[in-house]
Amino acid sequence: MPRTNGIRASAHCDLMVLDRADLQNVLHHYPEVAKKLQQIAEERCDAAGLLEDRAKAGEGVIPASKSMKRLSIISAQVSKLSAKLTGKHEVQAVDALNIEEAGSEWVTVHRGTCRSRIEKQIESVKRTFSKCILMPNSRFAKYWERLVLLLTLIIVMVYPYVASFSVIQFQRNKNNWVKLSSKVRSSSLQNTGSIPLLTCCYIMDFILFCDIFVRLRTAVVTPNGTYKDFKSIRDHYVNSWGFVVDVLAVLPLDLICLYTQDTDDRTIALYRLRLNRLVKYWRILDYFKNLEKDLNVKIGTIRVFKFVINISLLSHWSACFWYIVACITGMCRKDLCPSSDGLQFVLTDPGDSCNEGTWVDQVNATSPFEEYVSALYWAAATMTSTGYGDISAHTTVARFISVVAMLVGLLLYGYCLSSIAATLANSDAPRVGFQEKLFAVQEFMKDHGLSNDLTNRVINYLSLVFRKHRGEAMPGGELLMHDMPIRLQQDVAFEDAKNTIGQVPLFQDCDEAFIRMLALQTHAYLFTPGDVIVYEGDMGREMYFIRRGTCEIMSKDMTRVVSTIGPGHYFGEVGLIFGDYRTATVRAASYCEVLMLQRPALDEVLDHFPLIAKQFKEAAENKNHLLDLQKACKQKEKQEVRTAASVLDEDSSYEATVHKPSDASVKVFDVNTDDYLNPFRELNIFGRIFSKLLMSRALLSDGKYCKWWEILRVAVALISTFTITLQACFLHTDVALWGFNYFLDIICYVDMYLKFHMAFNNSNSVQVTHPLSTAKHYLRTNFVLDLLAIFPTELIAYAVLRTFSGDSVHIYALVRVNRLLQLYRVPLAFNYLESGVERETDSIRKVKFLFYLLIFIHLLACAWYFNACPPITTTDVPADRFKTNIHYCYTNSWTNYTALDFRTKSIGVQYIISLYWASATGASVGYGDIHANNVNEMVLALLSMIMGIVFFGYIIASVAASLANADAQRARYQEKLTAVKRYLKDHQSNKNLEQRVITYYNYLWLRNKGVDPDSLFDGLPLSLKADVTLNLYQEMINKVPLFQDKEVGFQKMLSMCMRPVLFLSGEYVVRKFDFGKEMFFIHRGIVEVVSEDGCTVYDTMESGRYFGEISLVFSCPRTASIRARTNVDMFTLNKGSLDAALTHYPPIKESIYKVAEERINAVRKRSKAHIGSLKKPEEKAEGATPDAETEDKKDKQANGKATSAGPTILEETSIEIDEVQTVSGRCCITRNYLQWFLDSNRFVLNPDSKFVVGLKRVTSFLIFLTTWTILYQACFQVSSNYILVFSYVSEAVFVFEIYVKFHVSCANEYGDLERDFNKVYKSYLKKKSGFILDVVAALPLDILALAGGDNKQKFLALTILRLIHLVRLYRLSEFFKSWETELNINVFHVRMTKFFVILVIVIHFFASLWYLLACPNKKCKKESWAAYNGYYYENPEDKPKMYELYVYCDCIYWCVATLTSTGYGDIHAYSTVEMVFASFVMVAGQVLFGSILGNIASTLANADSGRVSYEEKLDAIKNQMKDQKLPSKLRNRVISYFDYLWARHNGVDQYTLFHDAQYCLQTDIGFTINKGLLTKVEIFKSAEDSFLRALSLMLRPVLFMPNDFIVRQGDVGDEMYFIYRGTVEIMEGKNEKKVSKLLLEGDHFDDINLLYDVPRRRSVRARTHVDLHALSCKDLKSVLEQFTSVRTAIRDIGRNKYWDYATSVGAQEHFPSQETTV
Repeated sequence: MPRTNGIRASAHCDLMVLDRADLQNVLHHYPEVAKKLQQIAEERCDAAGLLEDRAKAGEGVIPASKSMKRLSIISAQVSKLSAKLTGKHEVQAVDALNIEEAGSEWVTVHRGTCRSRIEKQIESVKRTFSKCILMPNSRFAKYWERLVLLLTLIIVMVYPYVASFSVIQFQRNKNNWVKLSSKVRSSSLQNTGSIPLLTCCYIMDFILFCDIFVRLRTAVVTPNGTYKDFKSIRDHYVNSWGFVVDVLAVLPLDLICLYTQDTDDRTIALYRLRLNRLVKYWRILDYFKNLEKDLNVKIGTIRVFKFVINISLLSHWSACFWYIVACITGMCRKDLCPSSDGLQFVLTDPGDSCNEGTWVDQVNATSPFEEYVSALYWAAATMTSTGYGDISAHTTVARFISVVAMLVGLLLYGYCLSSIAATLANSDAPRVGFQEKLFAVQEFMKDHGLSNDLTNRVINYLSLVFRKHRGEAMPGGELLMHDMPIRLQQDVAFEDAKNTIGQVPLFQDCDEAFIRMLALQTHAYLFTPGDVIVYEGDMGREMYFIRRGTCEIMSKDMTRVVSTIGPGHYFGEVGLIFGDYRTATVRAASYCEVLMLQRPALDEVLDHFPLIAKQFKEAAENKNHLLDLQKACKQKEKQEVRTAASVLDEDSSYEATVHKPSDASVKVFDVNTDDYLNPFRELNIFGRIFSKLLMSRALLSDGKYCKWWEILRVAVALISTFTITLQACFLHTDVALWGFNYFLDIICYVDMYLKFHMAFNNSNSVQVTHPLSTAKHYLRTNFVLDLLAIFPTELIAYAVLRTFSGDSVHIYALVRVNRLLQLYRVPLAFNYLESGVERETDSIRKVKFLFYLLIFIHLLACAWYFNACPPITTTDVPADRFKTNIHYCYTNSWTNYTALDFRTKSIGVQYIISLYWASATGASVGYGDIHANNVNEMVLALLSMIMGIVFFGYIIASVAASLANADAQRARYQEKLTAVKRYLKDHQSNKNLEQRVITYYNYLWLRNKGVDPDSLFDGLPLSLKADVTLNLYQEMINKVPLFQDKEVGFQKMLSMCMRPVLFLSGEYVVRKFDFGKEMFFIHRGIVEVVSEDGCTVYDTMESGRYFGEISLVFSCPRTASIRARTNVDMFTLNKGSLDAALTHYPPIKESIYKVAEERINAVRKRSKAHIGSLKKPEEKAEGATPDAETEDKKDKQANGKATSAGPTILEETSIEIDEVQTVSGRCCITRNYLQWFLDSNRFVLNPDSKFVVGLKRVTSFLIFLTTWTILYQACFQVSSNYILVFSYVSEAVFVFEIYVKFHVSCANEYGDLERDFNKVYKSYLKKKSGFILDVVAALPLDILALAGGDNKQKFLALTILRLIHLVRLYRLSEFFKSWETELNINVFHVRMTKFFVILVIVIHFFASLWYLLACPNKKCKKESWAAYNGYYYENPEDKPKMYELYVYCDCIYWCVATLTSTGYGDIHAYSTVEMVFASFVMVAGQVLFGSILGNIASTLANADSGRVSYEEKLDAIKNQMKDQKLPSKLRNRVISYFDYLWARHNGVDQYTLFHDAQYCLQTDIGFTINKGLLTKVEIFKSAEDSFLRALSLMLRPVLFMPNDFIVRQGDVGDEMYFIYRGTVEIMEGKNEKKVSKLLLEGDHFDDINLLYDVPRRRSVRARTHVDLHALSCKDLKSVLEQFTSVRTAIRDIGRNKYWDYATSVGAQEHFPSQETTV
């Protein structure tokens, strides 16, 4: 019945909901209680009616005790009666229906006036002010929190600076200084006071003190509600760490400074004792923590701000502390300290100065600010691990501080990196998950040969769905807000649907409650222009409502548009009400969003509204109304045909004009039409002038012209980034570069003009193309930014300077940097490319990171050079400048302090040097050979360090996130496979079955990649899904006589019910005597009809055949066993789906049953004929495709296929050789030997055999070793006989491997292994990475080295020619790639092995090249790193014996230091070539280690994802139990159970573990494990194996902890239990402490509960950890539906055993006698 009152939550509420169905399930076991509850409910309803009458009479407020008094008495009587029935007299009766205690609550019927409401509001305001409690969401509370956060941020930045750097000004006035000026002395004394600073500090302290009182008066929001009373707020705040920190932050520790006698020391102590305020920083951290919990903010943005603040603050603190340690007692200079006015203080006692030998001695700072910049520069270099070494620790304390700073920086940036990776991974996970499904759909459609048009329709639709829902929901599936309360869901759905469903005449006069429930049952579908929504003539029970967009009603021949309908319109009501054929075809004219309502969903709602349901039923039974509608449609169609014919007579081009496809890139308007001119007429005079510049064309955003132009425009933006900065910093006098840049500017101006004509989609997803609208849209969006990015700022500079002399051209080039604003297009373009799900994004991201990396390094290099060599703004060259090329650089800059003779280098070399520094700094290598020398350079350097580590951290995080998401599906599947192995091992299954199961799941991964093929087309609109499935299955359906020549609508419904399944070679598809409800269609592969024992093959069936149609119709036992000979792809159609389709087509149903009866009679006749035949009994598959004649079978063993689980050597069909009489003995013998040799080499090897796998691993290891030797000898020219012998032995192994590869079988994309030798070796020859690659890698080019020359030249030629063998590295990558795809491996170990190999090869390769650049052909250059490190010898004979080893070790040392960004700087680049190479190695090292760390992080994250999910679930359970205040003993029991569940099964549900396996494989597993348990039960002893096989699938595994009760006496239950492992105790009667009997493994109990509805007779408790298998009555009934004879036997055995007891307690029988109709 409808709700009688509205109930609203006045606070956060936790409700327990009891559903009516659940209550009925319980009352089913207590019929007497059900009757009494029914009586009480009826009387309570009567009472509610009387209460309503009294309320209407004006009584207003009625006590609950008066309205519930009589009900309470009745309920008490019922409770007493129930106690008598159950025999429980000692328990007090409790009223189950009277929820509220009498007299405790008042039921109020509101009858107030406006005055009473105002009085209540006034009273509420008074109460609020009396309590003085601030709500957290109030305006004052928000502003106050922001004020406190701002002051906290100021405090944590200013106080450390003042305490470390500013106090030096006070220290200068100590007694050990000699006053040189009274003016300076008085100034210093004035500074000592710092009255304004102290005033500000104490004001901030006062605010922090007030913050404690504000927090004591601010309500606290918790998950369980809001604390609004002072006591609760106080208790919550005082007991938290926040109160402790707030009190510590305001403690006046600075008062201790009053005990200091010296004025200057007192000042220093004052500021340093105030540093306890820094603990207030917890408030900022807590604020960000709460923001991250808020779902209304973007967590990525919040984390970026948090990282910026944390990095800045910790760097600032490190700098201040670094300075304090160096300068605790005085000025940091030993001799002099220049003051701000140029005067100097002379140090009288050098012993009282700063600590001697500190880093401050090395810095020529002239003010505290410069010293601060120097300290901050050190902090950034240390925390980012750049470590130039120009500022370093020289004392023990300083070294300790450096170590702390390094560790803090490592943890800080590591935390930032991992947080970024987690954020990116979580934000990208929905896209990756959706993309996996999309790629699976693409592969499925490609595999089954669907047309490109249909494939594109599906892909476009799924892409549109992803853009709409971001992968969080699918149309037709679970609603996006399904986890909200039903009432709230209804409110949302009603607001959305009231303008669509509510306006339909069919529902217009219905109750609002009905519309609310109905709106929740609708599903929104999206359609692209041209998509058909419904087809005329199809059968459908759906109705559609247009929410957004326009649709077209088409004529019957699909050539004309009958009418157009838009938002608020509907169609399909005929199918919804009458279940009749569609009367018209409707397709989308634009992007549409349509609500679909299905008849089952409507019926579900109508169950709650019987009156409306009655009206619908009467309407559906009114066939006259249906006939009138059909007649009206036919008349309308005839009229439309006549109208169209007349129109065509008048103008034959009408139809072609309407339906001719237009250009997809440009839309041309007719300038003479009113639709085009009207918008211009509404403009003012300026608008009309502007409109004259517009074209009468629009560029469509999806057109190819627009896409190509956008590609060109992004390329221009990228090129301009390099050319503009090069011009501004290096080449401002290059005329060609100026011309090229202006050419790019012209392209930008053209782009702006075209943007005025670019079409766009409005908020309703309708494309707007009118030129005036597109121009207005561009003006509102990107016009200003584009204008700023291309504005000729050099003209403004010229207007000011009016000259081209001096450095004015440099200034003109510099002001053109506004062109860099064009870069905003680049991230937009990459975001667009990455946002789509129809393409793979890995390559896109690699290109993006490459461009970003190049731009980042280039901009750093330009900024570094420009900072040292800016343009001169005066006519005279300043004295602090020197000239180099066309620039004037500062003498105190890095350009004058390098050992590279910078002044004489060309501009190109100077750019390379700058690029070298940028790479070293950005990659955090920091050799220190080029470093900052002034304050400006220090600021730029520290910013570059931080940006570099953040940039490369972002790349690493992106790689980790991408790999984690890409590998997530595999990790989940591998977890399942691990659970399968553990299950089979725990249940001690035989090795053969275990191997079958593992092989099947490996094959399933190979084919489906973990995606359920049944769900591939979920979410597609019914029309599109029908088009796809009909295209797939129509040919197969038409081959079945039952379905031949049936109408298309019926075939569409059947095709949508087809399900793809996979079978491995040797697995049974069906078994004889098993009951079947499916029909099978063979799509690929071969199956064979075999005898019961599987030894005899009677028939084979190939692609296109089918079987099982008799079982599909009549659900009868299988008449034969069918087994897969090869790997087979099939489609199945089950009986339930067929019956559902036939309900819409009664004539077809009658026809199908008639044909099926004829076929089953024919099968019976053939069976009788076979029984009478004694020659060769032949069992046919029931319903196998009838062929008139069966052709003689050829021996297909040679051309057959096998799985990877086959034997080691696949036997080929033997070749029969006829005996040949010898005419010439030797010739014949030779021919016989040759034939024998050829025949013996036609064997085929399994790729998974131990021999092939072992050979692969050996050759891969040899490739790794030979790569090292080849590079070493080629670069270092080391001659070794041992290496040469090893190399040629390895070459022999590689040649032998080529021979073996000709015989290794290859698997196709379906997992089938080829057994024909001819096809195997041809496949190896044609494979891209096969024979050709191996032969090229094995070419003995080194023999050409013997052509001439001395030994050195021959060896040089030999080592160079042997480089061709490095081609085998591709084979090594293939080996690891194939190894990683295996499932039976430890992925982490495999990847670590791969990374180790990669690292060794890369380090060896770069080290070898590093030596080769310095010492080509073992002759070192003078200007190289080798010469500067003592490896240059004029006479080669002077080299030490171990020269090559020493230099090789130094090369490895440099390479590792550079790749790992350690960068000691003792070995660094000197020449230009070395700088270029070193820069490349630095960047490559960051990318390499970034990818390795990303792989490791993703592997570990995915490997631990199951545990993390389980821990999250356990944490939720703990919080729930804590919230419900359960006793600790019960909590511990629950936690122990879940811990045990994880230890046993890793949280995997074993009952559903094999649900994706084939039915026969499932029954084999279940039968093997549970047969022994089932046959021990008396009621199942005489059952046939087919029944036991089916029943074994119904046993559900259950775990129990020691001392846990399994059942209790008197409990209701219909399950019986089998003990698989452990010991249980049968308790004696009601005494739950005394054990009556022990049951061990293999025993069972409570089988009576399967047969009769009786309470549990005894309590059963687990003595040890127990594994039980439970069988419910419901599952047993589902099996017995097919086995009526077994049902009768079970009932008879049960009556013999338990009939007397069951009748004594009045129990109902679960399996009563039934009349069976044959």
